[in-house]
Amino acid sequence: MKIVVSGIGAVGGYYGGLMAEFCSNNSANEIYFFARENTVNTIKNKGLQLETFSKTNTIFPQKISSNAKDFGTVDLIILCTKSYDLIENLDQLHDCVDENTSFLPLLNGINIEETVKAKYPKNDIWNGFVFLYAQKTTTNYIKEINPFNQFHFGKNIHASKKQISFQKLIENSNIRGGFFSDIRIRQWKKFTFISTLACITTYYNCTLGEVISNEKYSILYDKLMDEIIEFSNKEMRNECLNFQFNSDYKNEMIDQIAQSNPIATTSLQRDYYNNTKNELETLVGIVSKSSQEYSHYNSIYHSLSKK
Repeated sequence: MKIVVSGIGAVGGYYGGLMAEFCSNNSANEIYFFARENTVNTIKNKGLQLETFSKTNTIFPQKISSNAKDFGTVDLIILCTKSYDLIENLDQLHDCVDENTSFLPLLNGINIEETVKAKYPKNDIWNGFVFLYAQKTTTNYIKEINPFNQFHFGKNIHASKKQISFQKLIENSNIRGGFFSDIRIRQWKKFTFISTLACITTYYNCTLGEVISNEKYSILYDKLMDEIIEFSNKEMRNECLNFQFNSDYKNEMIDQIAQSNPIATTSLQRDYYNNTKNELETLVGIVSKSSQEYSHYNSIYHSLSKK
């Protein structure tokens, strides 16, 4: 397969780097990087530096360009940009897409596939997300922060031949994760977790540890969890998914925070206080808007998003 990894930040650089490293000695698959011009020039000259807990490698993809024409038509595009850059990114990729090209978005958000489908209605759109603790420290340097990471993709049906082939690729690239037929439910679980954390850490500019150790924050976080569960259950019913969160799920979310780095912050929080583009609408706004329609109480999401 010919695979384009679009957006060489922490997610694209980490997973794209692992796949490109494996494929450098495997002619069955080719990994291409689509990136901004300054990133292209740096990686062409110096390679992608990928530091994991086991090693640090310099990796050169088979191709890297800021012009999609340079790739020809490809079999799969893995989307790793931020949600606010997605529409522009989809337009830029047009020249390497034909009717057989599949898309795998790994962006934050719960309705990303709809945006991709609106642009490419005839193409196969997979569902996907990752759990990754890594940072892009320079233009071409990706550092793994925590060895816990997982790559989830799939559709709510059995895997296709292309998806089975991709599954083998990520296994051979030493990437944990794979194809899941219940991928949509898994996406909702991740969204509830990152949305509530992004909301409260950005509002109070606090760490993950403080969310559960500070009484004031933990009380508010409990209310946010109630609201996101109500929102998510309503949306999953609309999607006819045979799954609903119950109150026990709040304990699971708290346990996840307890297992995280207590001084860690969220990406929305960092972007917000650095005064840069951020995913406030993707992670918080979508819940805030919907909650005003269905909630029987004053929306905490709405209150926080307006301040």
